[in-house]
Amino acid sequence: MTEMLDFIGSIPMDSNSFWEEHRKKDIFINGNNQVQINVQCLMSAKYYTNEERMFTGFLNKFEEYGMQEEYHKDDITREENVKNILSNYFIVFKPNVSGRYFIIEDIALCAKPKFYQQGMSFVSVAYFKEKGTIEEYIRQITKSGIRSITGLSNTAPIPYILWQQKDTSNIYLIGRKEGFKQWENMIRIMETGLVYYQLNDFEKSRLILNPRNERECIGFVETEVHSQLLKYLETEQEIIVEPPKTAIITSSPVSNPVPPVVSETIAEPIVNKLKELINKDGFSYSDKDLINFHTAMKLRSFVVLEGISGIGKSRLVNFYRQALNLTDEQYRFVSVRSSWTDESDLLGYPDMINQLYRPDHDGVVDLLIEAQKNPEKMYLLCLDEMNLARVEHYLSQFLSALEMPEGDRWISLYNKEIELKNATKYPARIQLKDNVLFVGTINRDETTYHFSDKVLDRVNIIQLGVSGLKDVSYITSLNQEELALLEEMHNILQKSQWNKGIGYRIIKQIDQYMSSLSTTQSILSRQDALDLQIKQRILSKLRGDRSSFEGILLVQGSDTIPLLDCLNKYVTLSNFEDTKLVIDNKVKELTNYGYTM
Repeated sequence: MTEMLDFIGSIPMDSNSFWEEHRKKDIFINGNNQVQINVQCLMSAKYYTNEERMFTGFLNKFEEYGMQEEYHKDDITREENVKNILSNYFIVFKPNVSGRYFIIEDIALCAKPKFYQQGMSFVSVAYFKEKGTIEEYIRQITKSGIRSITGLSNTAPIPYILWQQKDTSNIYLIGRKEGFKQWENMIRIMETGLVYYQLNDFEKSRLILNPRNERECIGFVETEVHSQLLKYLETEQEIIVEPPKTAIITSSPVSNPVPPVVSETIAEPIVNKLKELINKDGFSYSDKDLINFHTAMKLRSFVVLEGISGIGKSRLVNFYRQALNLTDEQYRFVSVRSSWTDESDLLGYPDMINQLYRPDHDGVVDLLIEAQKNPEKMYLLCLDEMNLARVEHYLSQFLSALEMPEGDRWISLYNKEIELKNATKYPARIQLKDNVLFVGTINRDETTYHFSDKVLDRVNIIQLGVSGLKDVSYITSLNQEELALLEEMHNILQKSQWNKGIGYRIIKQIDQYMSSLSTTQSILSRQDALDLQIKQRILSKLRGDRSSFEGILLVQGSDTIPLLDCLNKYVTLSNFEDTKLVIDNKVKELTNYGYTM
């Protein structure tokens, strides 16, 4: 075994059987008072000469995952603590022969899937993920070849590679019966006899990826599925590469009824699902805003939703969460407090007196740790009203980390030199993988802080607009003419400042007020009720200096009052006596004092 290949292994599932077979403990304290770990190799036997299929390593190889020696504890506790953690993971490693020992190097942990059973084995395969269609990718690689991946055996032809279409869950086998030859770190893709096949859900669930690099890495396919994939190379239709044509893709039936563990990724159909959920709940957003939001989220940067109060920023995030089919464990909605001053408010802090890490109350750290353990799942973190506190103070680590390349994004919880009792559960550092989406919502008023240029350079700020008040389906009492009035008033308010206007929350509450109006009394008519609601729910928010109301209550060089002109067009609804009185008073305040409250 002269090549440094990537292997996959696991600690034995049954310690007693392992002892009976090898006369060794799976995890033990060695003569140097170190935790030593015996890893059972799960590769098909053709990859190595170690008949025992056994490799060994030491706990210091796992430090980046927060696992450290606990010398102050007894040996049994130390062994059990390590076993409890590693029993949930596969260990990806490079084997290194040192004398009569087979040592594990360059390790990475990935979550052990539910389908795994003792005795299963795996075959390594080159895996790539890029944008474009399968036909475009095949035309590209037949001309230029593919750079081989470190950790893949180059001593024999490889029968196929796996390619995933970026931003979808589609994974394809590309291969030929005679295999692809390798030389000078390149995989040569021959045109003759080239075929491809789209993996079904069951086959995809049997693919394990090295978590260190999810765009180009060594994957591990369960041996029985690998044998089935080899058969496809003999039965699938050959691809005609030049001139480019679309090959016929046949999809084999799902051969196992067990529900697969399918990688959760964002694809364009998400927008259609999002629209379906929004329409079902009676909300309304423009298609342009939805596509803009979804596109920004796919970049894996920080996305911020901005808009007038009550427009549905938080609701849109929740709709998006539902469109991605995220469970409660995969989603955190955090209400930012105005008292937040540093990152400990968001992440928690090390309690040096009790030697414990105290995570945040909202579960942000727990979410990030779960995302690191389960790279095949998607996670979403939403910070609601995030500018109630200074973003630069509590979010600086995230903003800096998201600027780094994938694989180099880390969040530090505390100094790794500090020894904490729960360091295994809460390691000193957490890696931010691209399976975590970040979104926030903000308002702009006298209670919030403005973003600095440092923040603005690192986030996508999307201004949501009100889209068709008359199309909102949850309205039960307001008629079309009343909705037309409110929509026209909204448009006038928006002309002056985009953060003024009438949001969906206000519309819903006015509608609820009107539907609750008793029809058995004669003191307050529907006309007067509408007048009062405009006065109480809309005009009460109009405050500021003269420049803020140009085009709303004032028009330079004219006596026109646009908001008053709007009301006069709907005299059949009400005489708007109270509303007009408030407007008149506000115009006088602006004229006399340059400000209105």
